[in-house]
Parts: sequence; C-alpha cells; structure tokens
Amino acid sequence: MSKYTARLFEACVAEYNEPKAISNYIMVDLARLMNESGMEPCDIPIDARGLTGVLKLVADGTVNSSVGKQVFEEMFKTGKDPAAIVEEKGLKQMDDTGEILALVQKFVAENPKPVADYKGGNPKAMTFFVGQVMKATKGKANPKTVNELVKAELEK
Repeated sequence: MSKYTARLFEACVAEYNEPKAISNYIMVDLARLMNESGMEPCDIPIDARGLTGVLKLVADGTVNSSVGKQVFEEMFKTGKDPAAIVEEKGLKQMDDTGEILALVQKFVAENPKPVADYKGGNPKAMTFFVGQVMKATKGKANPKTVNELVKAELEK
C-alpha cells in the first residue's frame, strides 16, 4: 500500500467507519483498476467522499454489491459522483416484489426440468432461476428478494 492509498484509507475510515469494506475496495478493486490503467497512486481520481459514497449506496440498499463495483469502476474512469452515476445509468436496485415475482413465476413456468430437479432434492437447481431473474433485470434486482421469492415459488 502506498502512502496515497494509506491516506485514502484513513480519510475514508474517518468519514465512514467500515474499515474492512474500505480496505477491500482499495486493496482489490482500486489496485486492479490502477494496474489496468497504469496509473500511479498519486494520480488516483477517487477521494474519500467518493469511495465512502459507493459503500453507503451498497449499505443502504440503493445498489447491490456487484453494481457497487460497477459504480466504483465508472467513478474511477470519470471522477463522477457515485449517486450521479447510479441515477444517470439507471442502476438503482429493483425492490418491486410484484415485478420480481412475475419474473420468477414466468421462469418457473417455462422451465419444468430445474423445477423437477429442485423438488427431487437438488437445492442447487434454485440458482438457475435466481440467475435468470438477475439476468433479466441486468443485475438490478435485490438478490435477497429474488432468492426468497424463488424459494417460495419452488416450494409451492
């Protein structure tokens, strides 16, 4: 860790006391983006407010963790505010239970084999339906809600 990333970490923790999450973004995502772009630590286009902004959007459920990573990457490339990126790109997490349930029911009706597999004792068959819903919503559906609805639908 360079002195620049160490300062970023300290500033982030002072603003948002989630050191593990902050460290993960710096050590994994930021390091990868810097490596891919050939950027030096002193030129990082992300400040503490931006990084903690992404973490807060994930924590409050505005976006899920995988979308949070996309927002972080876009922020790295453009320097834009994370909330502005979410708004511009329509990345807000989908929590409409009715809309998600309709997708779950559609995929369950269209795919009898994975339903039979699940009912035959293979709980992993459920992941097929979760994946279909996440794909259909471009990753914006709340994963927890999707899992709950798929399980309930398969256990009918």
